[in-house]
Amino acid sequence: MLTDGRPCLKLADGQMWEFLSTKDTDGLIERIASLMELKHCLPGDSKKIIYLLGDLTEKVSPGLDMGYCPELRHLPKDGWLVTPMKYANIWHHAKTPHILCEVDKKKGKILDIRRILQSLYPLYQNVISSGGMTSHSAMLEYGGMGVLISATSGTGKSTCCRHIAEPWRAVCDDETLIIPSEKGYRVHPFPTWNDYITRRSKKTWDVQRHLPLSAIFFLQQSPTDQVIPVGKGMAAYSLYRSSLQIFHRYKPYLSDDELNAANKTLFDNACAISNAVPSFVLHASLRGRFWDEMEKVIPVDN
Repeated sequence: MLTDGRPCLKLADGQMWEFLSTKDTDGLIERIASLMELKHCLPGDSKKIIYLLGDLTEKVSPGLDMGYCPELRHLPKDGWLVTPMKYANIWHHAKTPHILCEVDKKKGKILDIRRILQSLYPLYQNVISSGGMTSHSAMLEYGGMGVLISATSGTGKSTCCRHIAEPWRAVCDDETLIIPSEKGYRVHPFPTWNDYITRRSKKTWDVQRHLPLSAIFFLQQSPTDQVIPVGKGMAAYSLYRSSLQIFHRYKPYLSDDELNAANKTLFDNACAISNAVPSFVLHASLRGRFWDEMEKVIPVDN
């Protein structure tokens, strides 16, 4: 078990998640900490995701080695409910905020990425229930503010990130978390998960670094560069669709009631965000200086 503190993810709204290993899951925790550049923290009142080995074909309450991880001694011994997934079983209980993530003994780097993705479902779920959302968007930094370019895969988000010029900076190119804060919304970069699976990427991401969300651009490829304001209704719908592209990776494992509830909350959150954050359609030639058009409309905190 890791002894120099626990990898922790602190989000912009103050919620903290600790990632704990039990017997034989240290390697998975180290992978999470590395690729998300997580700092270590001392044990506290944070929500915890506790990783343990088990048999994914069994749907009974997991057997807990109470002597290995101190937190386990305070967890209920039975009465757990499970969301079974392909690479992990996610166990939750009404009497504790902590989560048990059960993985099997098979080894493999790609398997670990798929396990990490599925184990983050409770975090995404909590973000959504707290008024935030996932977004299938690239994140750019300009003037100390976060700017999103949202689009489906293959539309050009990554190309935009490669072409952007100073003083702009590309922070991530595929996934973000939008989090409500005391002063508007803030945005966290998240990894490009598919690159670890298809390209064996070694890139890491500072997911704890967050910026004020200044504007959202919905990308469309075009022979010319142009920015067009979007009405709040269309912005909300487009942002909702962007979120579903990320959250629906969990769709096969949720009941109809769970999925309907999540979809409704996501849409409500998208409406709130679109009311607070200016949105635009970005027509980008991808070889031109599309960011010049963006600079004309972005509110920058001076």
